Amino acid sequence: MQVASAIGPGLAGAALLQLSVAQVYVVFGLAQFACAFGYCIVPRYREFLALDHETVKGWYGREYQLAFLRGKNVVVSTPGVVRDPL
Repeated sequence: MQVASAIGPGLAGAALLQLSVAQVYVVFGLAQFACAFGYCIVPRYREFLALDHETVKGWYGREYQLAFLRGKNVVVSTPGVVRDPL
């Protein structure tokens, strides 16, 4: 998170070399809108946010196992149940 907090001001400073302050505000506003809109398309995001701190750990990995097993040799025998074939 600390790197991300340094990248934003750095990008804004670089943008100010070429654009006006108003243009930088518009560009960053549109970028923030695009990021916020991305949360709308994440499946079950509201449910995820409602979970307590302990339950949330590894939640997406448990709920969407196939999304996190790409490239591994796995067998799906029953929907939602993944087992290693070895």
